[in-house]
Amino acid sequence: MPSIASQVSTCLEAFRSLIAPHSSEVQQGAADQLSIPGMEDALARFKVWSANIGAHRSGRSSLDFRLRDSSKIRVQVLQLLEDLSESLLDGEPPQILQIMTNQTQ
Repeated sequence: MPSIASQVSTCLEAFRSLIAPHSSEVQQGAADQLSIPGMEDALARFKVWSANIGAHRSGRSSLDFRLRDSSKIRVQVLQLLEDLSESLLDGEPPQILQIMTNQTQ
């Protein structure tokens, strides 16, 4: 089973791979223009969450260490991080942003 820190790294890479190709493009449609700042905001919020709870760390200060006796919660966190990384790798900024902000249609 992967560590929470490794799943956080995967999510960070997925965020960056989704944002990077779009940030250098010039004059896309209005939806894409709004979604890139939104994705950058979501990435920033993810980094803050990760830093605040030690999800990206290893050792005694890590979330893995703190959840060592709570396997159900640890598995749930891992599953959520895996789902997030898969969604980021499979999606486009407008769809991902809708999911992350609970704006389903």
